[in-house]
Amino acid sequence: MLPILPSLVSTAMALIALYFTIRHFKTVRTVSYIERMNHPNMADIRACVDKWLNSGRTDEERLSEIRNDPSLNARVRVFYNTLTELAIAYRYGTINRKMTIDIWDPLIPKYWEKLRFHINGSRAAGEEMGHNLEYLAHEFEKRRGKSFTFKTDPP
Repeated sequence: MLPILPSLVSTAMALIALYFTIRHFKTVRTVSYIERMNHPNMADIRACVDKWLNSGRTDEERLSEIRNDPSLNARVRVFYNTLTELAIAYRYGTINRKMTIDIWDPLIPKYWEKLRFHINGSRAAGEEMGHNLEYLAHEFEKRRGKSFTFKTDPP
């Protein structure tokens, strides 16, 4: 029994080190999304997207605007893709889930609601998009204890 004890202790220490390394990685990755969103370039993109979303135009007018304005389209895509990357990281557990909920609530549900018309328009045009963001918004609502129904079936 005595000769196996050092091996067991070494294995236990390696597992503990692995646990803390993974935990640290998830925390750093979670914080990196905050840093990305707060970067001056992304702040400008977000301001542009917010202006477009809050323009008071109808959904069809905003969809037409995004189709006819390549610069606006690119900004909306960058913003949407950033939220989607966060949603995918959450879904696959490569970020700290509790910290994500604490940091990104209420932004994720808010942007899901605001971008839904654009996502549904893209889906109607045959694009597969929005499922991960929809999933993350659902997770936020679930954690809040609110009822949430998918408008479309998740993949």
